[in-house]
Amino acid sequence: KTRIDLRNTGFKKAIDNPKIANFRDKIKKISKELSKATVDVDFKFRELIEYGEKTGFYSDYDYLYAHYGRVYCYTHGIVLHEKDELKQIDKMLEFEEIFREIYGGLS
Repeated sequence: KTRIDLRNTGFKKAIDNPKIANFRDKIKKISKELSKATVDVDFKFRELIEYGEKTGFYSDYDYLYAHYGRVYCYTHGIVLHEKDELKQIDKMLEFEEIFREIYGGLS
């Protein structure tokens, strides 16, 4: 479940935990590649999200930011760079699934 309202979550205190800080460092590293908005960058965000879900080592802020990284990749690159119209539709449907993952469990 992705928290959208991050007020009163204490996310700034969470970085005192070295494991959570490591998750944040990885997000910062991947975010430097966001301007590319490629499938590879999306994959890195997806791997990081899965790692966070398995370990629980993330703050709500970081988790949301990683999902937004995936959204950015789709809206600024993956869909737009696909030249084949049918494949572009497939990419839009993939994006819809990501969007539902994020916003399907609003809190």
